Amino acid sequence: MLKLDKTYPPVCILKSESGKTMFRIKIILVIAGGALCFWGFQEFRVGSSASAEPEDVSLSDIESGNIPDNTHLRIGEHAALYPGSVYTYEEEGSGGGMPSNSAKVRYAYYPIISLEHDFMQQLAALENAENIDEFAEPTLDGLAVLVRTNDFKTIGAIPDDIVIEESVQGLVINRISSLDEEEKDLLRQSFDTIDFDKVLILSDDRKPSSVFVTVLMMLGGVGLSLVGIGLFFVGGE
Repeated sequence: MLKLDKTYPPVCILKSESGKTMFRIKIILVIAGGALCFWGFQEFRVGSSASAEPEDVSLSDIESGNIPDNTHLRIGEHAALYPGSVYTYEEEGSGGGMPSNSAKVRYAYYPIISLEHDFMQQLAALENAENIDEFAEPTLDGLAVLVRTNDFKTIGAIPDDIVIEESVQGLVINRISSLDEEEKDLLRQSFDTIDFDKVLILSDDRKPSSVFVTVLMMLGGVGLSLVGIGLFFVGGE
């Protein structure tokens, strides 16, 4: 009579590992589908009111309250207040302490103002004054636009001075993105009158995705999730 050796590794172990792998695949499909659908929806939201080509606008008009309906903008000549930048960086080594100039920057925000802004007029008067003591320190009110950029790869690459830039182009992303509380607190330290409910966040060099692409992304995401969910009912795992 043939007897089973109970010490022999059972075949069900291989089946169990295979089942775990299949379960992971199903979960990944559902999560990836949800992420793709969400991303497509976000792109649709930010691009639904954007033209294919950027609209040329004056920053002084925006500062006066004339906010364009178009979210794809090219803002003309302006002053970039790089000394007021707020950025997220990757910690070096074990972390802690002040970052060095070589620390990698993930993204940065910096304010921009028009050359006609009162702050620029105060700076010009201060520079031309013979007796600086007669002038109060310039104050910045009415900040209307923050630029979000990935151009600066390290902290040391962020300029230390106010720079006159010819233009900046990008998408207004207020509908899908906002500053976190820590970023807001840091900006308030330099610009205590900033109104985050009114300031525009311009993601530079970003272009809108077409409606066809965003719809395709959402449908693809839904499809992936449905496949993952469907696999849960096929095979019983």
